[in-house]
Amino acid sequence: MKTHGRFRAQTWSVLVLIGCLVVIAAATAVTAISHRDTEQRLLDQRTLEEAALVTTALAGIQTPLASAAELAEATDGAQASFDAVMSRSIDTAQFVSAVLFSATTMQPVADVGEPTALATAGAGRTRAMIEQAVATDDLSVVDTLDLPGRRLGYAFTAASGTPTFVVYAETALALDATGAPRPTGAFADLDFALYLGDGEQPGDLLLTSVEDPPIDGRRSSTVVPFGDTQALLVTGTDTVLGSRLSARLPWYIAGLGTAIALVAAGAAERLMRRRQHAERLAIDLSRLYDEQRHRSETLQRSLLPAGLDTPPNVTAAARYWPAGGGVEIGGDFYDLFPLGGDRWAIAIGDVCGHGIEAAALTGVTRHTIRAAARHLRSPAEVLRWTHDAIRSYSGETYCTVCFAFLTVEPNGGFRLDLSLGGHPGPVLYKADGSVRVLEARGTLLGLVEPTLATATYHLSPGDVLVLYTDGITDAPRGQAMSIDELQDIVGDYGDGSPERIADGIRDVLEARRGSAAGDDAALLILRFGGQSDGSSEEPSAGFVAHDAATGQLDLAREADAFEERAIMGDQEHGATKALERRLQLLDRR
Repeated sequence: MKTHGRFRAQTWSVLVLIGCLVVIAAATAVTAISHRDTEQRLLDQRTLEEAALVTTALAGIQTPLASAAELAEATDGAQASFDAVMSRSIDTAQFVSAVLFSATTMQPVADVGEPTALATAGAGRTRAMIEQAVATDDLSVVDTLDLPGRRLGYAFTAASGTPTFVVYAETALALDATGAPRPTGAFADLDFALYLGDGEQPGDLLLTSVEDPPIDGRRSSTVVPFGDTQALLVTGTDTVLGSRLSARLPWYIAGLGTAIALVAAGAAERLMRRRQHAERLAIDLSRLYDEQRHRSETLQRSLLPAGLDTPPNVTAAARYWPAGGGVEIGGDFYDLFPLGGDRWAIAIGDVCGHGIEAAALTGVTRHTIRAAARHLRSPAEVLRWTHDAIRSYSGETYCTVCFAFLTVEPNGGFRLDLSLGGHPGPVLYKADGSVRVLEARGTLLGLVEPTLATATYHLSPGDVLVLYTDGITDAPRGQAMSIDELQDIVGDYGDGSPERIADGIRDVLEARRGSAAGDDAALLILRFGGQSDGSSEEPSAGFVAHDAATGQLDLAREADAFEERAIMGDQEHGATKALERRLQLLDRR
């Protein structure tokens, strides 16, 4: 019996040991798989972030080609005009060669830089390139990797009408695509490989940081839009992207599992470590949320004018209220700037959507308006230029814009030439106390050819002009005010300063929205002549005011200047430089 009891005890011990080993093995496997899945998700997220930067950089290629195509259509393919637009890109090594082809005769009519690699492939491939470019509204990417010199070609035609010219340019790639340096900053621990198309064919490799592609081990990939085709971005890493504790946890469970199974204190300690780990993750998430909000607010400020430069005897105030507590970048903007002499330009608009894409389109729209206003006399023509720029940037989005030329007249009055691109008309408070909405027939910009008109109004000292975006009147239910209510508020505060009027509107919106606005809201208020009531209260929390640090304002001004040069064709790599300034703004605290 004693032997039998010892045998049963040993049997139960073996069964308990086997059960513990099974539990430990299962727990180790689950933890390892969870860590592997977490690492893969982090790698996938980092890959998408790097792909967003690649997409932005690739988009800058189209700017000089679009400028050259539009100018070629306007000048009937003049060599001098083509040289003026493309020479800067050749000088800065963005392209090594550029040729202007006739879309009808398939023959070159102007060129700059070195001979193209495509010319060595015969007339058939040149004809195919031209036909491909004419058939698409996007940037046409021409695969010339099989030709001597490892080059990649791009072709583009004018955005409107039937194109008569095709601009073709080639970029020189490194003769050895392997061994490129890793990116710096947030992506320094990632290897990468960029392929033309959606496959990892050796002949389609553009650039890689590894010596012997393809990338092995833990990896991720995503397809990046690239003109009328696409590129494949593959990343890989052998470092831990997440918590090192998560990487070591399977070994901890395997080594300490038996003790944890026998000692309750070990289990309690393990639960406590898990709880502390969860609290650290919660703190990290809160910190990341605050950083994201700070970055969004900084980038939003960079998209708004650094200050309001008003005409003589005019006072102005501006307010911006972002949606969602400022976490996402909005698409509303406003501007007020001099044109020389007694003329000024006023603009306010709303770009469809939120986030990086809306911010990019906001920059294109705002700086197109600034560039066009300096060369055109009609507000409707300025908006038509803006429509063309939006169509060239993206044919699937739109914006609404209110634009006007303000002229200071010799008699002390003001002339307002107004055009509305699908935007609500501004509210005008007259010195006699009457309030009305100014009208100028027009449709939104970007999707279809707009119908635009210009209306002229004469303003007198004591008048107040209130320009706003539809986030005030067309916000989600319960957050907006009606047009009649807005006119009533303007009428109540119209004899005060622009700041007082803005604060009156703000108070109503804050009472309805709290901290969870469903849409952006922007205000630009101008008071003509007369004396304000001296009110200078600061805007309340939730509004973006003109009080950013000097360094941020300098970077914002530089980004503005580079974007405007890129739009005018004066400096084709300006879009890339502007993006660098925006990223520097995001890194500032």
